[in-house]
Amino acid sequence: MNIVTDHNIRVERIWCGETTGSKLLVQHVPSGIFVERVIGFDEQSQYIAELQAQLLQQLNALYPPEHFIVEHLWCGPGKGASLRLIHVPTRTTVERFVGYEDKARHISEMMSELFFRLK
Repeated sequence: MNIVTDHNIRVERIWCGETTGSKLLVQHVPSGIFVERVIGFDEQSQYIAELQAQLLQQLNALYPPEHFIVEHLWCGPGKGASLRLIHVPTRTTVERFVGYEDKARHISEMMSELFFRLK
């Protein structure tokens, strides 16, 4: 399971002053882990992919994707589905009934809850 998706990455440009310029911060929102770089007065687009790669490398070192399992459980007609997110090494589990809603949004929210429980 890939724990980094477009739904849970935040990119922020922060002004540091006239002499320094800006810094770019890329954060994995559910875990709170981030990487940052002072970019001065450069265009941020050239750094975003590089910072996202650094963030992914850092997250994969701390939380390998194979340590997470998402189970999709069918509850029956008229009810829809539920999701179970498991962190295998600690056996920490987050469950949610999602019915017929989009699962991607729920998985992102469940990741936040799971990382909170892991801390």
